[in-house]
Amino acid sequence: MNLKENPDLYYCNNCKKIFHSLKDLYFIEDGSPRGFCSESCIETFFDHLVKHFENIDQQLRLKLNCVEESCLDIVGEPRYMEGLIEEPDEVWVRENDLKEEIFCYIKKFNDFGGDEFYMVLTCLVFDRKPSFIISATATQNIELVNSFKLGEQQDLDAPDKASNLSIDDETLESIEGKKSRYLASMLQDRNESDIPFEDFMSYDEFLYKTLEKPDEVYCQTDDEGDTIYTYIRVHEREGTSFYYIVLCISIENDWKQKKENLLPILTFPSKDPKLYNTFKKGSLITGSQLKN
Repeated sequence: MNLKENPDLYYCNNCKKIFHSLKDLYFIEDGSPRGFCSESCIETFFDHLVKHFENIDQQLRLKLNCVEESCLDIVGEPRYMEGLIEEPDEVWVRENDLKEEIFCYIKKFNDFGGDEFYMVLTCLVFDRKPSFIISATATQNIELVNSFKLGEQQDLDAPDKASNLSIDDETLESIEGKKSRYLASMLQDRNESDIPFEDFMSYDEFLYKTLEKPDEVYCQTDDEGDTIYTYIRVHEREGTSFYYIVLCISIENDWKQKKENLLPILTFPSKDPKLYNTFKKGSLITGSQLKN
């Protein structure tokens, strides 16, 4: 094999199988370069973490004398799980020194025989949605619920252009595939000396600033016929200027009124003018082109 023909090298973090394209890997954590070649490899890799949290739940229930609760029967039921994931009452995140994050979603329900109970989900998150469930439980014991509230509570009132969108499963699957392809393309084109991938999340505060007051907005129709808007704005942090780039897909949410909504599918910072130029595709519809 000629190494020059396949300069890019990636591997599954579980089975260590070698790949030459990011498109062959699944990513399930924001800000993490860990990739996997299959769902089974994901499950195997995190198996010890899953068992760790199962053990914690068992120990807490023994301590609080709530080992057996009737509401445990609904854990895994789609209606409750979807309600918890889509409209949580609280979201907590804890981060270690390696910037690895574990999220906790909490929601109170009151339609289980007329009694109130809580659903608690411990998970990993990718693109602001749970991507891998570490543990899920239900309880009426508020002390048990509070035991999972570790780290920092997230602001659920932060604006989100994707909120209240009704998207069918087929469209959602197509969008997720598109996200992966754009992410893979960006990671392949970026310079190694650019802002580290693992630091991307620390720039999230610039997302809405870019959407609200962009320097440039481009519009294009991609190969699949979808309308893609690219928002670009130059920001400054700690005396250093950088681009913040947001790719959004146009979704027609109301077919009667032809109402258009924009859903961010890729957001990232960069100090590389070449990468910035790579994403200046389509027609310039807002602003004037920035000088490199």
